[in-house]
Order: sequence, then structure tokens, then C-alpha cells
Amino acid sequence: MGCKCAKPTDEFHGWACEITGGECMFLLPDSKQCAKVYGEGPDVEPPKECEGDQIKYCANCGKEIERSYFKCLDNFLQVKYFEADDQSDNVFCSKDCFCESLFLEEIDIEK
Repeated sequence: MGCKCAKPTDEFHGWACEITGGECMFLLPDSKQCAKVYGEGPDVEPPKECEGDQIKYCANCGKEIERSYFKCLDNFLQVKYFEADDQSDNVFCSKDCFCESLFLEEIDIEK
């Protein structure tokens, strides 16, 4: 028992909580029980990834995708160009990476 976030005080029932800013919810601080009951404190386990959730990487540069990604929605390209069953080769961190993967290049017209 015990909790790194509980601090002795002369208020409440003798224990203050650094996380809530109020009293500790337990008469005797217990970080494991607090994590279990309230989802707070130093013993909270990070959320487990759901099945199907996986870390995505840009198919062109290999950068880990953090918030959002670009995906080609063109049916012809999806069928003829992208081959991975899990669509991992159709994940891009930017429009630039998508263009690079398709070898898209801008050509200036000289007049």
C-alpha cells in the first residue's frame, strides 16, 4: 500500500492527493486500488491496443504515423499498384510521400 501522489496534510483525513488537488479517496493511500477504481495515479497501466489497432508506418519514408495519414482512394491504383492485403503499402504521412511513391514529378513547360 501507499502512493507517491499522496502527501500528508492537516486537512481532510490526513492525506492530500496531488492528482485531484483534493483529499485522497482512501483513508490509507493505495495507488494500486486508486488505479483500479478511479483510473488515476502512478500505477495506472497504459491502455492496451484493441485488436486491429496497430502502429502504422508511411509506406514511402517509414515514419511512424501519429495522428492521421493519407491513403489513395483511386480504385485502379488500389487494385493494380498496392499489393499488401493489410493495405500497409497504401499509408502515407504526407501528400509529398504519396507523390514520391508514385514517382510523380512536376515538369515545367518552357515557353
